[in-house]
Amino acid sequence: MLWIAKQFPFGAEWASDQDAFAALQMVVAAQGGDDYRKMVMALSSDNVTDTVFIGMPRSDLTSAFPDYLPVAGELPPMTTVLLGDQTEFHKHFDVRSFEG
Repeated sequence: MLWIAKQFPFGAEWASDQDAFAALQMVVAAQGGDDYRKMVMALSSDNVTDTVFIGMPRSDLTSAFPDYLPVAGELPPMTTVLLGDQTEFHKHFDVRSFEG
């Protein structure tokens, strides 16, 4: 799994990136196979910065998000999955709820 990320000011609008991810996921699904199930978009927030992470099963898919940078090292705990399969999300992240 390849991970890319982009930081936004807390509460900033990243819905267009979410829409682009959903559209790409549909294109990948139409190609057949199960790569679309491995695509994950997740959020980490510290009340100052929102960091949107995108996980892709193939490197060619990351080019759809040129403003996102490759993630090096371990992934931080995530608060929520934005789009993607919950099982795939839990494989990669130490999930923490907003309550805890």
